[in-house]
Amino acid sequence: MKLRNIIRYTLGAIFLISALLKLVDYNSTAELFASILGLDDTLAKISLSMLIIAELIIAYLFIEGYINYKFIFLSVVSLITVFIVVNLFFLFEGYSNCGCFGKTVSSSPLLSIIKNIILLLGLYYLKRVKTNMNQNETAKRFEK
Repeated sequence: MKLRNIIRYTLGAIFLISALLKLVDYNSTAELFASILGLDDTLAKISLSMLIIAELIIAYLFIEGYINYKFIFLSVVSLITVFIVVNLFFLFEGYSNCGCFGKTVSSSPLLSIIKNIILLLGLYYLKRVKTNMNQNETAKRFEK
């Protein structure tokens, strides 16, 4: 198996596991979101549901190999960047659990920032490999 496929499947698995762990203890995770973000219960559940759906979609896109499309790539990079900024806020406010993996698995904001930077590096690698593959295919066409 090629390195890019290993990275692609690993990144997809991270998003899938994150979504599933939030679902395992949905109500407790919604309470955590409400307390951290200062939302009422209904808004916290709606926000959490939207985040879980987004993570499931991103996991699917990684696993199926659609992540290299420009719009999808930029959307995922933007989302991860927002997560980094939010976790920086959580870090400076002294939160012990960022809620990235729900309430089932506690994750510190610092660990989440590191995880998100690794995700961005993986995305960059996938994009770079795809760009190089496209350039090689274009060069082969002109050689003929």
